Amino acid sequence: MQIPRTREQARQVMEYLLSGEAELNEIVSFLQTRPVADAQTQELLGYRDILWERRRQANFGQVDLDIVGTGGVRRPRYNVSTTAAFIVAALGIRVAKHGNRGSVKPNGSCDLLEVLGISLAAMTARAVESLAATKLSFLFARDWHPAFKAIAAARAEVGHPTAFNLLGPLLNPSQPKHQLVGCGDPAVARIIAETLMELGIQALVVTGSDGLDEITLAGASQIIEVRGDRMTTKQVLPEDFGMATVPESELAGGNAIDNASEFLAIISGEGRKPIVDLVTLNAAYALTLVDRSYEIEPAIHIVKTALADGTVEAFFLKFREFVMANELAVK
Repeated sequence: MQIPRTREQARQVMEYLLSGEAELNEIVSFLQTRPVADAQTQELLGYRDILWERRRQANFGQVDLDIVGTGGVRRPRYNVSTTAAFIVAALGIRVAKHGNRGSVKPNGSCDLLEVLGISLAAMTARAVESLAATKLSFLFARDWHPAFKAIAAARAEVGHPTAFNLLGPLLNPSQPKHQLVGCGDPAVARIIAETLMELGIQALVVTGSDGLDEITLAGASQIIEVRGDRMTTKQVLPEDFGMATVPESELAGGNAIDNASEFLAIISGEGRKPIVDLVTLNAAYALTLVDRSYEIEPAIHIVKTALADGTVEAFFLKFREFVMANELAVK
């Protein structure tokens, strides 16, 4: 297989990879030629076209926001975007978060939700209902994109991120109007931003200078804003928001069990201050993305208040109860 240079060539490559005709070693060999840093906009669009045609479909109605990262951060990390999704939904934004298990360790969004007592099967079965009833839904990527199974073994054998790791943020089946996308590489973040622009999605694509696929507190962050056919880039520092720059080690998370304990502390108005500030800042930017009447400083205050006064904790408990109601009744 040749490296695709156009959207149509990428479509043809993906069709072949999913056809069942490609041998495992052939798929592995191709993936090794497509490291994340070499991904191109038209290439990603072509791959996405084919996977989009094969997605599991449902009528979600209007979805305001997805908060998602490209992953590939090779160190212990906290589930910032998952926590931010709960916060923003608790504040009235309709959120459908596309996520998966951790690719390296069991610390992905879906790993965390399981430890928090939320069944992935129940989430998928009640995805549309939970969005309508609570304003939040989590979409387990493996359930919504079964076509990926055809190349899962090859991706595992390659063992490092490839251009295919960038497809997750482009494939949310609920078709959100806005996306806050984290990417650990500023050059790749620009490719993602260009791809989201082609898809007509309003977005913020964020990169921490420490390689975090979030707006970080360990240094500067690049924020690319996509609005219509315009794309603007700026750099921000924690001090811009009255927050302190902290060592990378203070932003570290752990496995799903560790992160679940941190999550429960945060939504109860406690938690480690650097992680609370990290979550607060990212959730506040998500609010400003969806509702342009928000300025970032008032948005930060609103998020802090929702964490402190129990709004987010009450929302989490309501969401979990709703998603799990039928499953618990059967048991």
